[in-house]
Formats: sequence, C-alpha cells, structure tokens
Amino acid sequence: MKTIIHGQRIKLVDVTSDHLIKVGVNLSFTQSIIVDISCFGVDAQNQLSDDRYMIFYNQKQSPCGALSIVNDKTQNSHTFQVDLKSLPDRIQKLVFTATIDDTGTMKDLEAGEINIVDSRGVAAEFKFDKGNLNQEKALIIAEIYLKGEWRFAAIAQGFNEGLGALLKHFGGQEAEETSSGANDPPTPRSKQSSASSSVASPATPPSSSGTASSSPEAPSAQKRVDSPPSTSSDNAASKISLSKITLEKKGDKKTISLKKATKNIIHINLNWDAPESKKFSFFGNSAPDLDLGCMFRLKNGEKGVIQPLGNYFGNKDFPPHILLDRDDRSGSCVQGENLRIYKPENLDFIMIFAMIYKGAKNFTTVNGRVTVTDQEGNEVYIKLDAPDPRYAFCAACSFKNTGSGLDLTKEELYFSSHREADRHFGFGFDWVKGSK
Repeated sequence: MKTIIHGQRIKLVDVTSDHLIKVGVNLSFTQSIIVDISCFGVDAQNQLSDDRYMIFYNQKQSPCGALSIVNDKTQNSHTFQVDLKSLPDRIQKLVFTATIDDTGTMKDLEAGEINIVDSRGVAAEFKFDKGNLNQEKALIIAEIYLKGEWRFAAIAQGFNEGLGALLKHFGGQEAEETSSGANDPPTPRSKQSSASSSVASPATPPSSSGTASSSPEAPSAQKRVDSPPSTSSDNAASKISLSKITLEKKGDKKTISLKKATKNIIHINLNWDAPESKKFSFFGNSAPDLDLGCMFRLKNGEKGVIQPLGNYFGNKDFPPHILLDRDDRSGSCVQGENLRIYKPENLDFIMIFAMIYKGAKNFTTVNGRVTVTDQEGNEVYIKLDAPDPRYAFCAACSFKNTGSGLDLTKEELYFSSHREADRHFGFGFDWVKGSK
C-alpha cells in the first residue's frame, strides 16, 4: 500500500493495474456534523458538461454505470465504484468533495481519509486533518484525472461555500426547490387510558385511568441498468436538484414505497448536539444522553416497544424484525442512535420517539434531529425544532402502512411520559419504571 501526502500527485498505474477500483472517503469531526460526500465527473475544461456525472445523494449512479455510490450506510463515509475504462471520453477528471449542509465548518474536522481499493485490497491512501481549514463549508478532497494516463492528486483544499456553490463552480445549475410536505395536521388516534404503574402487558389494553409519571418507563415482557433521461441529449444543460426532503411542519408527509426493492430496510437515525464545553465536568460525563425508540403494531396485531430502557433492543431475524443497534450513553458518539426496520411491509403502525434520559432538561438545548433513509438511499430529514420546554419525551414521527407504501408523518409531539404518548396514539400498554 502506498501512502500519499498532501499535494502529491501519482500515476494510478504505480499503485494498481486494475481499471475497476473503489474509492473510499471517511471523515470524522470533533462535534456532531453531517457532511454530503460527492463526486463531480468533469470535462477537460473542468466543467460539469453532463450533469448526470455528478454523483451524490440524489443521483447515485452515472448513466453508463461507470461511476456510482456503492456504500453510504455509515455517516460521513462513502464508497464509490469507478470503472475507468467505461467512462466516456468527455469525462477527464473525477473530483471528490465533502460539504456541510447544516451548522458547523471544516475547522471541526478531526481526521479525513480517502483510499483507493483494487481487487487485492487497499492500494493507496491519503490521510489528512483540518490543517489550515477554518470557516469553509466544503472540502475538495482529491482528484483522479486523465493526463496521458489516469493519475491521482491529494488536494484537501477548503472551499468557502456549500454544495450549491461547488456545483456552480463546476458549471452546473441548481434546480429550484419545491415543497415536499403536506400541511394537513396529523389525525390523533384513539386514546386509551392506562391502569397499572408497575407491570406492562403490551397485548392487553389498560382498563382504567391513571396519573402520568415523569420517570423513565419500560414495558414488561415482550418478544425480544440504467438509462439516461430521454428528454435531454448527452450535453444538455439541465438543472440539478440539491434539495433534500425535509418535513418542516407537524403533519407533513412523505410516502415510502414498499415495491421498489427486494430488501425494504428502513434506517432511522437520531442525532443531537453535545456542546464541547458541557461534555465533561469534575463529577463525570454530563453530556446529554438521548434514547431512540419506537412503539409498534404489526399487521397481525402483535405490538411492543423497542428502547434501551429495559434492554428491549428488538430482533433483526425474528418478529418484529426491528433492531436498535446501540445505546449511546456518552453523548459523544457522532453517529447518534440507529434503528432499522427490516420488514416494514409487516407493520401496521409505528411511532418513533426520542427521550432525554439525562444530561438535559428538555429538547431546547440539544438540537435533536431524525433522519429516515429508505431502501433506495433517499433521505428524509425531521428537525425537532419546536420543543416544549416542559417535557423530555418527543414523539418524532410515525409510519402508517397504506398497502403499497408507508406514510411517514412528522409528529413532533411532546409528552410528560411514555404513558401519555401511548394514550395519544392508542397502543394500550401498561407501564413500569425502567432503568438501564
């Protein structure tokens, strides 16, 4: 394996004889920052003369199939597959970039790496840190370019603005954003009261009213080819949509199809901010500890709760085919907490919630956000941006099975406890104090 240093240029043939390679990009930050990693396939004039060769979150494969994203499941990490022999002649350079869409700048970059992988393993790698980066929102990481033969250049150069500015820099045009959400308010489901404050029986509705508790709660025993656009020519200058789907208001919806893939895995990520100055104190770690969880009902009537409290992490291979993969108690994990639904077609209804276990009184200081990624890699963003300072439990969103798809709805409803949220959505659990 060859180690490449900042500013170095090498011939690819010196590190690999393969024309089919993978390019991996990995970035880590000192605080919770999410970047968009992209590849621009440009011509000899450094222009994006064919916008179908901008490979990013909204366009993951070129029309010829020679350039594609093959792995983007890990936050701030992408793997591109490049077939150098199959690229059209007009594509003379591949520029790998990273951009920050939300808060934060490249001065928060802790470490970065781009590597070239061939059939034998990692052939070359370029590691870098923030160096002289400061307030930049974008980073040009490296280039693979044609100059007689294919070469690699280690760049790691900051760019003042974000993805839209980079697109303009390479001669592309950004399409105007369109609204993606409906503004109809969500319909409350039937409310049922809760009886017991000690034992939960998810299969049995509660029988009498009770007083909500602000203590954390847990349920009792439960089962653990591609074709180019037909309307444009190869060199047509069309506009590229950089917009991400964001459910802005309560009640906004997005339908996720269940018929487009053999594996309909839905990934839900919860992330939040843990200010550096508040992460540690003399008495130990005081960073906010948020929990991701869900209350679900399957089409066969089975229902339950998945959450760290009570160690109900679910199961990937057996019903309910929902798995919570971690409990980030430190508040310092930039990947947050993740829940995956492996067989969403079996769902009737599921409510996704976030709860502050410790380290913050409410959601006003944590900048909570949920990202839903469907089976095709499309992302839907839900910001918890209207917190109620009285409560530390948030019903963030819900999915309702419509037969051909799932209606994803932004709920962002705040409650004093699990029990109160349960009453609102009508699951009918009994609750008991829980701990982890």
